[in-house]
Amino acid sequence: TSTLAGTRIKTNLRDVGSAVSIITEEIFDDLGATDGASILSYAPNTEVSGVQGNFADPGFSGGRANPSEQQRAPQNSQRVRGLAKASLTRGYFLTDIPFDTYNSDRITINRGPNSLLFGIGEPGGVINNSVQSASLGRNFGELGFRIGERGSHRFTFDYNKVLVEDRLAVRFSLLNEETEYQQRPTYEEDERFYLAFEGVLSKNEASEFLDRTVVRGNFEDGSIQGIPPSLIPPAEGISNWFSLPSRSSIESITGSTLPAYWDDGSWSPKLTVNTQWGADFNRVPAPVGDYI
Repeated sequence: TSTLAGTRIKTNLRDVGSAVSIITEEIFDDLGATDGASILSYAPNTEVSGVQGNFADPGFSGGRANPSEQQRAPQNSQRVRGLAKASLTRGYFLTDIPFDTYNSDRITINRGPNSLLFGIGEPGGVINNSVQSASLGRNFGELGFRIGERGSHRFTFDYNKVLVEDRLAVRFSLLNEETEYQQRPTYEEDERFYLAFEGVLSKNEASEFLDRTVVRGNFEDGSIQGIPPSLIPPAEGISNWFSLPSRSSIESITGSTLPAYWDDGSWSPKLTVNTQWGADFNRVPAPVGDYI
């Protein structure tokens, strides 16, 4: 019911003028999603790349699609309102760490530019990850295990411990995930460790104007490695070498003239490529008269 996405100050969602969507832990559980690649395609006006996504997000070099950028930083391969990607933040600080539910409370999507978040918001908006914090209220824990096709598996562990009642609590979470894709030899291994603490330095019970003095902090360490799958099918570029260049591009060279059959349909090359069968080259007779 409240968010920092509007003004960086805790504000009721009903009072925020920008378009904000909040993805809670319950939505992740209902969909079986764990990260951006598996949840953002369900968010309003949001697209994401990857094997579970809904657009390719290729780069282009030399006139050809190049998926290297999408493979190198898949957490940035998303698009809001069909226009541009959104900035990724953690606690509204820019981050390049992809979010995961093993240590996330909720994901907030601020769609479109927001001048009140000056300094971090791209035209596409902001996708913020709210990480878990330690709780002084009680001890609790959760253990999760998931198995998938081709030997894929995911193990998570989360535990909160009150060390000093009403004073100090710690929370730590573990993630070990291995994903095997149908494409070979692609795979991904994700191993992370997360630790959070909360301590009350002073309760200030006798003060009339000061509330509790609290210090909070968190730390995360981990590694993600693997061979990402290719989302773009192979392209055939051989036939372009045997096609005729345009008349305008040739005649733009001073002193060059072309015969009429160049573009009147009567010219055929000495060698053509059957693009249907790929490497099946068929030789055909040369045209009668002069030819190139």
